[in-house]
Amino acid sequence: PKPVPLSILVEAFESLAKQPAATLLVDDEEDLAANLAEAITSAGHEVVVSHSAAEALGYRRRVQTAVLDYRLPDGTGLELARALRARDPSIQILFISGHSDDLQDVVRRDLGSVDVLQKPLDTGQVVSWVQLAVKRSPGLSTKR
Repeated sequence: PKPVPLSILVEAFESLAKQPAATLLVDDEEDLAANLAEAITSAGHEVVVSHSAAEALGYRRRVQTAVLDYRLPDGTGLELARALRARDPSIQILFISGHSDDLQDVVRRDLGSVDVLQKPLDTGQVVSWVQLAVKRSPGLSTKR
C-alpha cells in the first residue's frame, strides 16, 4: 500500500542490482539458438532465448548484451535492436545473419556501434563476443 516505506523500496532496488544481467539471444532457428545458448551458458553467462521479436520484448529483466538474428518471423532484428536501445542505450548488440554484407551498413547507420557476424557461425566467436561485450558494457556483470 502507499505510501511505500523507503526501506522496502531500497531493499527492492538492492535486490534488483544483485541480479545478474543476461544475454538476450533471439533467433527463430531453434537448434542454432539452443546450441549458442548452451555455449554462452557454459562460459558462465546467463542466457535468455527468444524465437521472435515479440517474445524478446516481453522479457522485462535487464539485458546487458543481445545476439539478434536480422530476419525474425515477426519483424527484423533492426527493429528489435531499436526497441532494446530505447530501453537501455548501453546494451551491446551483435547481429547474426546470412545477409551481413547488406546488413552492416544499415545497422551501423541506424544504431552506431554494433557488431555483425555472418552465418554459418563459429560458436566460439559468438561466445568471445559476449565475453568482450560484457567487459566493455557499463553496469552489472552477467557472470554468476
